[in-house]
Amino acid sequence: MKKIIIFIFSFLLCNSLAFSQSVPNATSVLDINNIRMTFLNSGGWGFNSRTDDTSFQMPKGSKKSTMTSGSLWMGGLYTGNLHVAAMTYRSSGSDFFPGPLDPVKSGSDTITSKSYDSIWNIKKTDISNFRNGIAKPTKDMITWPENIPNKRGWVFDSILAPFVDVNGDGKYTINTVTPMSSDYPAIKGDQALWWVFNDNSNSHGETHGLALGMEVHAMAYAFDCPLDTALNNTLFIEYKMINRSTNTYDSFYVGDWISFNSFSMDFVGSDTLLNCLYGYNSSAHDSIYGNNPPAQAVVFLDAPMTNSIYYNNDFNPVDGNPEGPMDYFSFLHSKWKDNSHLVDDGKAGYNRTGSGLLTNFIFPGYPDSPNTKGWTQGNSGIPHGDRRMLGSSGPYTFKGGETKTITFAYVFTQLPNGNYLSNVAQMRKDVAHIRNIYNAGITTACSTTGIEDAKIPN
Repeated sequence: MKKIIIFIFSFLLCNSLAFSQSVPNATSVLDINNIRMTFLNSGGWGFNSRTDDTSFQMPKGSKKSTMTSGSLWMGGLYTGNLHVAAMTYRSSGSDFFPGPLDPVKSGSDTITSKSYDSIWNIKKTDISNFRNGIAKPTKDMITWPENIPNKRGWVFDSILAPFVDVNGDGKYTINTVTPMSSDYPAIKGDQALWWVFNDNSNSHGETHGLALGMEVHAMAYAFDCPLDTALNNTLFIEYKMINRSTNTYDSFYVGDWISFNSFSMDFVGSDTLLNCLYGYNSSAHDSIYGNNPPAQAVVFLDAPMTNSIYYNNDFNPVDGNPEGPMDYFSFLHSKWKDNSHLVDDGKAGYNRTGSGLLTNFIFPGYPDSPNTKGWTQGNSGIPHGDRRMLGSSGPYTFKGGETKTITFAYVFTQLPNGNYLSNVAQMRKDVAHIRNIYNAGITTACSTTGIEDAKIPN
């Protein structure tokens, strides 16, 4: 009876926390090239119960998708205590909330957080048309959050979103009289979304873990570049993480959680040389893309992918959905829910028989290579199914007040007359190409014309 009472109390407590949270509502769409993706003002993108589950469309307008949702995960230890923040489908609440954090108090509150529930959406043509006197500045250009007012006793950083300071006065000012002398948002790509969120405005409804005190500035961007098929089928997400706490976290990991569409991407893999994880179809035909199933890669661009793992959409005690803070952290560094390490056993990666070498990467073999002997899901004996995948980078030491930036690229590949394996092979070429032009500052002709670009760091 005591166990039943405790269970009921815990259930009611978790649900009351979820309902009391200021869950992010703002959404915006990135759709400048061949991809359409919906973002939320939190650590996630994609699935939105208020709209539909095809918020990621590839090709744009097709209602077809290779992924249904994704999110930022992070976790680290401070004096032996675990702090973690992550998101999946927001069914039990959120770990991330709109707005910045007070650098001194490392906090905010739900009312203040809700007032920053916005995503700013800017196109390069919006800026050039305004500066050339063709059009008025858009609402998002006018309200661009270069600085945000201090509210309810919270004092925030004076400079927030990046901008080009034309007159050099350190302040963001829109000048409609002489537009060429006006400041303007510093965006990357031909369209960019910018928003700010944190993990310490409320309790964590997803992981129920201790907050990190992390403020995150996010910019999602893409290039309108039909002449470069790979770039036109790619979008980027940059996360600038600021540790607003006074804690120095050791064993800090940051990851990208992906829910592939199980109808078109029912197999997964990792490429340790290209620093990416990917999904692909297990057979020559699927119910979404027909006889030409594509491949979908998630690429770590400016940090190494040091870990990758999957888990099943069930509640298996080893490889099922995470159910507590330690489960999320275990997945971040290639461990299962029972704290056993991932092993390369040629099968499921779980050391049930005592065989297999410890590894940080799931299915690193090449499924498109003839007679491959590498470890792939195809030769593991694991059937296709509904799986989530996580790639991560770490461990790092993350000091209080320090900033770290990580950028992911989402690369879609579908050859005109391809198949499920030739698309995987082409995906590797596309990923290498995206990495090369990213490191060079993306210098293709169709992405450098017009106004000055905020340079992408190598």
